[in-house]
Amino acid sequence: MRGEEDIMNKIFLVMLFVLLFALPFVFSQAQCKSDEELTIDILACKENGLGYDTFAGDDGCKFVKCVAIPVETPTTSETTSVTSILTLKCISEGELTKQIIMCKEKGGIYDIRVDSSGCKMVKCSSATTSTTGVTSEQKCQSPYIDDLIKKCKELNLHYEYYMESSGCESVRCAVQQIICPTEDNLDEIIKKCKSNKLDYKYYFDSLQCKQVQCLESICPSSNELEKKIALCKEAGMEVQTYPDQSGCRMVKCYASGTICPTPEAVENIVAKCKEKKLDFEIYEQNGCKQVKCKEPVIFQTIECKKYLENNCTIISCTDGYFLNTCKLENICPVVECKTFKDEKGCIVKRCSNGYETRDCDIGKPVECKVYTREDGCTVKKCTDGKEYVSCPEPTINCKEYKNDSGCIITECENGAKKKYCPHTAQNVECKVYKDDAGCEIKECTNGYKASNCDKPTINCKDAKDDKGCIIKECEDGTSSKICPTTAVSTTTSTTTATPTEVTSATSSSATATAPVESVECKEYKSPEGCKIKVCTDGFEAKDCQVKELFKKFSAEVETSQSTSTQTEGGQGSTTTQGETPNLFFGFFKWFSSFFGGK
Repeated sequence: MRGEEDIMNKIFLVMLFVLLFALPFVFSQAQCKSDEELTIDILACKENGLGYDTFAGDDGCKFVKCVAIPVETPTTSETTSVTSILTLKCISEGELTKQIIMCKEKGGIYDIRVDSSGCKMVKCSSATTSTTGVTSEQKCQSPYIDDLIKKCKELNLHYEYYMESSGCESVRCAVQQIICPTEDNLDEIIKKCKSNKLDYKYYFDSLQCKQVQCLESICPSSNELEKKIALCKEAGMEVQTYPDQSGCRMVKCYASGTICPTPEAVENIVAKCKEKKLDFEIYEQNGCKQVKCKEPVIFQTIECKKYLENNCTIISCTDGYFLNTCKLENICPVVECKTFKDEKGCIVKRCSNGYETRDCDIGKPVECKVYTREDGCTVKKCTDGKEYVSCPEPTINCKEYKNDSGCIITECENGAKKKYCPHTAQNVECKVYKDDAGCEIKECTNGYKASNCDKPTINCKDAKDDKGCIIKECEDGTSSKICPTTAVSTTTSTTTATPTEVTSATSSSATATAPVESVECKEYKSPEGCKIKVCTDGFEAKDCQVKELFKKFSAEVETSQSTSTQTEGGQGSTTTQGETPNLFFGFFKWFSSFFGGK
């Protein structure tokens, strides 16, 4: 009995010892935050615009700590480009899963966080056990991470976090893909500028993308113009008013005589027209060469439809043209004109309808002298009494400043003013979606639109003419002509030659292929509606299919009418003039075969 009591006492002491050491651990575990509470702490960090880290404390419980996210704030002018153009590449979900598995295999504690680029990453805290049995976080090299972030910023790149094989957190520069606006996007912005009666200019942003900027032109007031006119008159100079590039009324002082723009000024205006994708017109005014921009001519596509109705061929076009082969009286004759110079040097214009003009210049030849005045102006004086003056344009100084609204104001000495108000990043919103074809579309409120399926294709077809030239015609209206030419030189020698000389003679008599000549062609319509094609190799073609057809038909009708009255067998009987049914049926059959009918 005594031995059993000793055993029971020992068991009781062991259980008491276990309870004394186990109860504090149980109570401490009961005080740790649940996963739901940790999630609430993480959301609180995100709502305040902060990142977060999870740690294991001395009591073995996980807790969340909010940390500041180092983000490089772009300038106002670059915000639009970064917001709508920069695309960062995040790691995939499969890569995240691999990093979690690696962290677990090393016995670490992992946590998923969001870096400064908005990408998910796994942070693995490698835990080490102390002598007291409590885990503590392994320290990694934080200054090393700061150096990597600094390098990314120096390269103007974003950065992202990732886990090294050692379980420490590191940083690498994010790969960026720059997508610049297409020409269609820029044209849309230009249309908006024009619709608001604003000027525009091209520029390149910090990502070297071509952009368009609307400019507001402020014209000089009437008081400013009157002051400029008064100054001109006080200086004893003439006054000229003219519209500038923005359509503003401007005043210029000049000496007596006709003022003409310098060749450099004309070339500058032409360059500005081309830069804005506009056509330009060069004309003469008061004996001076002038130039102005104008909207490009847009040729409207005309479609025609041909069909049969009551045995009549009907041709109907979208431009209003209509033809019914059963009503030929509605067809007007084709008038063609030729211009040439006769033996007396007169220019003669002669047309098929009898119209003729003759222009003979019998006046005395006009002689002109050119000299430079003291003020630097070039004067051209002619014997017909006309005098032309061309003065170099003065340098116009301008200054820029910002107003209270942040708009950039440009004021020049000649009274011209311009105002540009840049858009802020908050006004630009972008959305990304997929269309029915599965293409990813990115569209922004500032007119930018891009698709990863944008691959413009222009269909072209090749054909050979009778000279062996390759003619390429494309859907966009462009055409080219390439003609291979060969030059053969034959050398005949009657002297006795060594084998070496024979070889060289043979090679010199070989056929040498000349370089391929590239020919460009342009198509346009004449006032008569004919299709004209002109090429750089001198090739010229005129296509007036329908009109030429009826011209030939008219000639055949006249021939038929002239031979319709004939005698048969000397009996004195005559056939009816023209035999209208047979002639008309023959024309109808010939006309139908021309358009593909049978």
